Amino acid sequence: MSHQVIVASREEQLKLLRTHPDLGAKARMSDASIGEQAGAGLDRLSTEEFTRLQAANATYRNTFGFPFLFAVKGSTKHEILAALESRLNATIEEEFETALKQVFRIAAFRLEDQFK
Repeated sequence: MSHQVIVASREEQLKLLRTHPDLGAKARMSDASIGEQAGAGLDRLSTEEFTRLQAANATYRNTFGFPFLFAVKGSTKHEILAALESRLNATIEEEFETALKQVFRIAAFRLEDQFK
């Protein structure tokens, strides 16, 4: 899968990134996404944390043109919020590469889960 994404056009890669919902959003998600986000505590955010996450998600999407992607498995809500806010300082090229790497991590985690 990673190879196919790497050799895809920039537009195809961007389309892949844009298929992901914002973290912590009340959007329709796969069971895997729901479980991963719940495991990280994103379903139990305080009002302040939820507001902070939504604002940072909006800034991120407006800055980069795709949602913030982070393989949340094994992370806490605090680590995720810190990563989101930190990555807002990246260049578009740096963040595009990081987002694709996060897609690869998400896929790897889900494949591992299938064989446990």
